[in-house]
Amino acid sequence: MNRNLLTMALLICGLSVNGQKKIDYVDPLIGTNGMGHTFPGACVPHGLVQLSPDTDTIPHNINGTYQPRVYEYCAGYQHRDSSIVGFSHTHFNGTGHSDLGDILIMPVTGDIKFNPGTAENPDSGYRSRFSHATEKAWPGYYSVMLEDYGRKRYFADRLPDYKWLGPGELHLFCDYFLKTDPGVRI
Repeated sequence: MNRNLLTMALLICGLSVNGQKKIDYVDPLIGTNGMGHTFPGACVPHGLVQLSPDTDTIPHNINGTYQPRVYEYCAGYQHRDSSIVGFSHTHFNGTGHSDLGDILIMPVTGDIKFNPGTAENPDSGYRSRFSHATEKAWPGYYSVMLEDYGRKRYFADRLPDYKWLGPGELHLFCDYFLKTDPGVRI
């Protein structure tokens, strides 16, 4: 009797999830807060780039003083943040270590600012506010609306497929040193 009941329960469970793909259960935002060291961007296993947003960058030390929050941003993204400093190309999931000296790109309109600004004062630099209500992430896809520039940024897996939707003239700001040497700008 117990064997028949167990067989029936397994059959019912199997039929209820049969219509869904395993990929439907993946949430790229899991682990993006605190010390999870994951990022939500679009990527594939062994891909050449791992394009994803960076919500902040904290250098290892400032004027010789160690910054204890530096390791929170190893993967570049913290879900609790409300501004994006840019989109970089080489992220690692779960490493707890820095990310190879990313090439950071940020779409901007209007006057170009050469400083990323701060999370407390996004207007002091080129970073932009965003809302998690406009952020979409699933395996192989990521999009977000950059509120300060009126631009929607989205990309898919494989190659950096830059798509920036929005009004006005667009400038792409590239910061080659933000994560490697925050004191240097070109």
